[in-house]
Amino acid sequence: MARPVGGSTLLAPRHSGRTFGLKTHLTFVFLALLVSCGRSPDPAFVSQSGDLGAFLVGAISKQMPLPVVSNMPPGIQTMWHSRVLTDRHQSGEYLEGRQALQVATAPTNFPKLELFLTERLGPPTLPLRQESDGWRHVGWARPEAGLGVWLVELEDQCKVEVVTDAAKRKP
Repeated sequence: MARPVGGSTLLAPRHSGRTFGLKTHLTFVFLALLVSCGRSPDPAFVSQSGDLGAFLVGAISKQMPLPVVSNMPPGIQTMWHSRVLTDRHQSGEYLEGRQALQVATAPTNFPKLELFLTERLGPPTLPLRQESDGWRHVGWARPEAGLGVWLVELEDQCKVEVVTDAAKRKP
């Protein structure tokens, strides 16, 4: 369609549905890619029961060999909930290339777990601290093995976090 403009004739551009649809499609694809680059939702905790000590030893020994203990600490028969986080998960932003096994159990398991972990990993490198709001925590760090273990007692639960260097994990 021609329109006169100042004595000359300009042709009006034709808009096809395909051009507009392509721009909309590309915008949608760009937004979808942008959204998908965010962190993944955290995995759900999985309920388990049995020997929590053996479960933790299995997770820790994947990262570093544990010394053979002649007087093996007793098992900790209980229920717990666990999940594995990486730096790709929403709650894992602090991990920076590492992964964390998170375990939650009853607060009454704190003394048993503290004794168990001390017997298996040696004296804590981060000594027991009691915070003003009542919770307490202790930790074992083995940077040469890319391993950190934290034990935290809150009012309603006891938490263990085993953080490992994902690059050093054994297959």
